[in-house]
Amino acid sequence: MEEQAKNWFSLLSPTEYQSLLGQSFINKLEFIIHKANLLGKKLVIRDWPTPNFLGNVLGDGSLFPSGLLEQKLYLSHHGFETCPVVISRRSADVYESLTRTFKQFHLLSIDEFSLAYLEYAKAVHHYPNFHYEDICQNPDSYIRQICSLLEINCYSSFANNFWKFTKCTGDNHLNQPSRGFKEEKIVALESNINSDFYIVAMQNEHCRQADRLLGYGG
Repeated sequence: MEEQAKNWFSLLSPTEYQSLLGQSFINKLEFIIHKANLLGKKLVIRDWPTPNFLGNVLGDGSLFPSGLLEQKLYLSHHGFETCPVVISRRSADVYESLTRTFKQFHLLSIDEFSLAYLEYAKAVHHYPNFHYEDICQNPDSYIRQICSLLEINCYSSFANNFWKFTKCTGDNHLNQPSRGFKEEKIVALESNINSDFYIVAMQNEHCRQADRLLGYGG
Protein backbone atom coordinates (compact mmCIF):
# COMPACT_ATOMS: atom_id res chain seq x y z
CA MET A 1 0.00 0.00 0.00
CA GLU A 2 2.72 2.49 0.95
CA GLU A 3 4.68 1.71 -2.22
CA GLN A 4 1.68 2.52 -4.40
CA ALA A 5 0.97 5.68 -2.40
CA LYS A 6 4.54 6.90 -2.95
CA ASN A 7 5.34 5.74 -6.47
CA TRP A 8 1.95 5.93 -8.13
CA PHE A 9 0.21 8.87 -6.49
CA SER A 10 3.00 10.92 -4.86
CA LEU A 11 1.19 10.92 -1.53
CA LEU A 12 4.26 10.05 0.53
CA SER A 13 7.75 11.48 0.76
CA PRO A 14 10.64 8.99 0.91
CA THR A 15 10.92 9.64 4.66
CA GLU A 16 7.20 9.04 5.23
CA TYR A 17 7.39 5.90 3.13
CA GLN A 18 10.22 4.53 5.25
CA SER A 19 8.34 5.36 8.45
CA LEU A 20 5.38 3.24 7.37
CA LEU A 21 7.37 0.10 6.59
CA GLY A 22 6.55 -2.61 9.08
CA GLN A 23 3.55 -0.80 10.52
CA SER A 24 0.07 -2.32 10.66
CA PHE A 25 -2.36 -2.12 7.78
CA ILE A 26 -4.61 0.24 9.74
CA ASN A 27 -1.76 2.58 10.73
CA LYS A 28 -0.68 2.80 7.11
CA LEU A 29 -4.24 3.39 5.97
CA GLU A 30 -4.90 6.16 8.49
CA PHE A 31 -1.75 8.02 7.49
CA ILE A 32 -2.39 7.70 3.75
CA ILE A 33 -5.97 8.91 4.19
CA HIS A 34 -4.61 11.90 6.13
CA LYS A 35 -2.16 12.72 3.34
CA ALA A 36 -4.88 12.40 0.70
CA ASN A 37 -7.23 14.66 2.66
CA LEU A 38 -4.54 17.34 2.92
CA LEU A 39 -4.56 17.45 -0.89
CA GLY A 40 -8.35 17.60 -1.05
CA LYS A 41 -8.52 14.04 -2.33
CA LYS A 42 -10.41 10.92 -1.28
CA LEU A 43 -8.84 7.51 -0.91
CA VAL A 44 -10.56 4.77 -2.90
CA ILE A 45 -9.52 1.24 -1.98
CA ARG A 46 -9.84 -1.36 -4.70
CA ASP A 47 -10.65 -4.54 -2.85
CA TRP A 48 -9.42 -7.93 -4.05
CA PRO A 49 -11.99 -10.31 -2.54
CA THR A 50 -10.96 -13.38 -4.56
CA PRO A 51 -8.71 -14.83 -1.80
CA ASN A 52 -11.59 -14.45 0.66
CA PHE A 53 -13.73 -16.91 -1.31
CA LEU A 54 -11.54 -19.02 -3.63
CA GLY A 55 -8.64 -21.24 -2.61
CA ASN A 56 -5.14 -21.52 -4.14
CA VAL A 57 -5.20 -17.95 -5.44
CA LEU A 58 -1.42 -17.62 -5.21
CA GLY A 59 -0.84 -21.13 -6.53
CA ASP A 60 1.02 -22.29 -3.44
CA GLY A 61 -1.84 -23.22 -1.12
CA SER A 62 -0.82 -20.50 1.35
CA LEU A 63 -4.22 -18.80 1.55
CA PHE A 64 -7.37 -20.43 2.86
CA PRO A 65 -10.61 -18.62 2.01
CA SER A 66 -12.62 -17.32 4.96
CA GLY A 67 -15.85 -16.79 3.00
CA LEU A 68 -16.05 -13.24 4.39
CA LEU A 69 -15.44 -9.78 3.00
CA GLU A 70 -12.35 -9.31 5.13
CA GLN A 71 -11.55 -5.77 3.98
CA LYS A 72 -14.98 -4.60 5.09
CA LEU A 73 -14.54 -6.32 8.48
CA TYR A 74 -11.12 -4.78 9.11
CA LEU A 75 -12.30 -1.28 8.27
CA SER A 76 -15.54 -1.52 10.24
CA HIS A 77 -13.73 -2.93 13.27
CA HIS A 78 -11.46 0.13 13.36
CA GLY A 79 -14.29 2.63 12.98
CA PHE A 80 -14.00 3.47 9.29
CA GLU A 81 -17.15 4.38 7.40
CA THR A 82 -17.11 2.90 3.92
CA CYS A 83 -19.08 3.43 0.72
CA PRO A 84 -18.85 0.11 -1.14
CA VAL A 85 -19.50 -0.18 -4.87
CA VAL A 86 -19.44 -3.54 -6.66
CA ILE A 87 -18.57 -4.16 -10.31
CA SER A 88 -19.68 -7.66 -11.24
CA ARG A 89 -19.49 -9.96 -14.24
CA ARG A 90 -21.53 -12.97 -15.28
CA SER A 91 -20.22 -16.11 -13.59
CA ALA A 92 -19.59 -18.09 -16.80
CA ASP A 93 -17.31 -15.34 -18.13
CA VAL A 94 -15.44 -15.20 -14.81
CA TYR A 95 -14.94 -18.97 -14.73
CA GLU A 96 -13.80 -19.16 -18.35
CA SER A 97 -11.40 -16.25 -17.84
CA LEU A 98 -9.87 -17.66 -14.64
CA THR A 99 -9.26 -21.11 -16.07
CA ARG A 100 -7.78 -19.70 -19.27
CA THR A 101 -5.61 -16.95 -17.82
CA PHE A 102 -4.10 -18.24 -14.57
CA LYS A 103 -2.11 -21.47 -14.46
CA GLN A 104 -3.15 -22.23 -10.87
CA PHE A 105 -6.77 -22.29 -12.05
CA HIS A 106 -6.36 -24.38 -15.22
CA LEU A 107 -7.85 -27.36 -13.38
CA LEU A 108 -10.28 -25.40 -11.18
CA SER A 109 -13.45 -27.47 -10.99
CA ILE A 110 -16.85 -25.95 -11.66
CA ASP A 111 -18.02 -27.23 -8.26
CA GLU A 112 -15.33 -25.33 -6.37
CA PHE A 113 -15.72 -22.18 -8.44
CA SER A 114 -19.52 -22.09 -8.40
CA LEU A 115 -19.75 -22.45 -4.63
CA ALA A 116 -17.12 -19.73 -4.15
CA TYR A 117 -18.82 -17.36 -6.58
CA LEU A 118 -22.20 -17.92 -4.98
CA GLU A 119 -20.80 -17.08 -1.55
CA TYR A 120 -19.25 -13.95 -3.01
CA ALA A 121 -22.56 -12.95 -4.61
CA LYS A 122 -24.36 -13.45 -1.29
CA ALA A 123 -21.82 -11.21 0.42
CA VAL A 124 -22.03 -8.29 -2.02
CA HIS A 125 -25.45 -8.36 -3.66
CA HIS A 126 -26.96 -5.77 -1.30
CA TYR A 127 -24.36 -3.14 -2.23
CA PRO A 128 -24.71 -0.82 -5.26
CA ASN A 129 -23.82 -3.15 -8.11
CA PHE A 130 -22.80 -2.32 -11.67
CA HIS A 131 -22.40 -4.89 -14.43
CA TYR A 132 -19.13 -4.95 -16.36
CA GLU A 133 -21.09 -5.43 -19.58
CA ASP A 134 -23.25 -2.34 -18.98
CA ILE A 135 -20.24 -0.19 -18.13
CA CYS A 136 -18.50 -1.18 -21.37
CA GLN A 137 -21.58 -0.47 -23.46
CA ASN A 138 -22.31 2.91 -21.88
CA PRO A 139 -19.18 3.96 -20.00
CA ASP A 140 -19.97 7.65 -19.70
CA SER A 141 -23.27 7.07 -17.92
CA TYR A 142 -22.18 4.27 -15.58
CA ILE A 143 -18.76 5.65 -14.65
CA ARG A 144 -20.45 8.94 -13.75
CA GLN A 145 -22.90 7.06 -11.55
CA ILE A 146 -20.07 5.21 -9.81
CA CYS A 147 -18.10 8.42 -9.25
CA SER A 148 -21.20 10.10 -7.89
CA LEU A 149 -21.72 7.32 -5.35
CA LEU A 150 -18.08 7.57 -4.30
CA GLU A 151 -18.28 11.38 -4.25
CA ILE A 152 -15.23 11.77 -6.46
CA ASN A 153 -14.63 13.71 -9.67
CA CYS A 154 -15.36 12.20 -13.05
CA TYR A 155 -13.22 13.55 -15.85
CA SER A 156 -14.87 13.79 -19.26
CA SER A 157 -11.69 12.59 -21.00
CA PHE A 158 -11.57 9.22 -19.20
CA ALA A 159 -13.14 7.24 -22.06
CA ASN A 160 -10.38 8.30 -24.45
CA ASN A 161 -7.48 8.17 -22.04
CA PHE A 162 -8.24 5.23 -19.73
CA TRP A 163 -5.80 2.92 -21.50
CA LYS A 164 -2.88 5.25 -20.71
CA PHE A 165 -3.41 4.86 -16.97
CA THR A 166 -1.14 2.09 -15.74
CA LYS A 167 -0.90 3.01 -12.05
CA CYS A 168 -3.12 0.15 -11.05
CA THR A 169 -3.00 -3.62 -10.78
CA GLY A 170 -4.75 -5.80 -13.30
CA ASP A 171 -4.19 -6.71 -16.93
CA ASN A 172 -0.99 -4.67 -17.16
CA HIS A 173 0.63 -7.01 -14.62
CA LEU A 174 -0.22 -10.31 -16.30
CA ASN A 175 2.62 -12.40 -17.73
CA GLN A 176 0.36 -13.27 -20.64
CA PRO A 177 -1.55 -10.20 -21.90
CA SER A 178 -5.33 -10.44 -21.72
CA ARG A 179 -7.65 -10.08 -24.69
CA GLY A 180 -8.48 -6.48 -23.83
CA PHE A 181 -5.03 -5.33 -22.73
CA LYS A 182 -4.25 -3.27 -25.84
CA GLU A 183 -7.75 -1.91 -26.40
CA GLU A 184 -7.81 1.87 -26.66
CA LYS A 185 -11.60 1.96 -26.69
CA ILE A 186 -13.91 0.75 -23.97
CA VAL A 187 -15.63 -2.33 -25.37
CA ALA A 188 -17.23 -5.41 -23.84
CA LEU A 189 -15.23 -8.48 -24.76
CA GLU A 190 -17.31 -11.18 -26.39
CA SER A 191 -17.99 -14.25 -24.29
CA ASN A 192 -16.13 -17.41 -25.31
CA ILE A 193 -19.42 -19.24 -25.63
CA ASN A 194 -17.83 -22.30 -27.25
CA SER A 195 -15.46 -22.87 -24.35
CA ASP A 196 -16.21 -25.99 -22.33
CA PHE A 197 -15.65 -23.95 -19.17
CA TYR A 198 -18.18 -21.32 -20.25
CA ILE A 199 -20.76 -23.95 -21.21
CA VAL A 200 -20.49 -25.91 -17.96
CA ALA A 201 -20.79 -22.72 -15.91
CA MET A 202 -23.90 -21.61 -17.78
CA GLN A 203 -25.47 -24.96 -16.87
CA ASN A 204 -24.46 -24.89 -13.21
CA GLU A 205 -27.22 -24.05 -10.73
CA HIS A 206 -24.91 -22.35 -8.21
CA CYS A 207 -23.61 -20.08 -10.97
CA ARG A 208 -27.17 -19.29 -11.99
CA GLN A 209 -28.07 -18.42 -8.40
CA ALA A 210 -25.04 -16.14 -8.16
CA ASP A 211 -25.97 -14.41 -11.41
CA ARG A 212 -29.51 -13.82 -10.21
CA LEU A 213 -28.26 -12.33 -6.94
CA LEU A 214 -26.02 -10.00 -8.93
CA GLY A 215 -28.89 -8.86 -11.11
CA TYR A 216 -28.38 -10.93 -14.23
CA GLY A 217 -31.52 -12.29 -15.85
CA GLY A 218 -31.81 -15.58 -17.68
